[in-house]
Amino acid sequence: GFTPKISSDRALLVIERVSNGIWRLLNNGGKEFRVYAIDGSGNFADASVDFHPDGRMTKAFEGWIRLAEVQAPGDREILDFHAPAVLVDWQLEVEADGLI
Repeated sequence: GFTPKISSDRALLVIERVSNGIWRLLNNGGKEFRVYAIDGSGNFADASVDFHPDGRMTKAFEGWIRLAEVQAPGDREILDFHAPAVLVDWQLEVEADGLI
């Protein structure tokens, strides 16, 4: 696996664990994000996976890293619930006029 690192044009003020595989990220632009680490089986990463204050993961990781912006307080629960839903092996067809 690789060791992921979160970086941003804005300063990362907070990276705090919410629960296994879920972190809250705040930047100096006032934006809040959820960061998710999902293993190859579709489960949230266990307690051994975390991030250093500089945004670097504490160890190599195999799976998916997802990031979602929290635009309203009610988003957190919805984003957390749907985070493990990773689409694989699918196709998307787009009409000539750009409609899906």
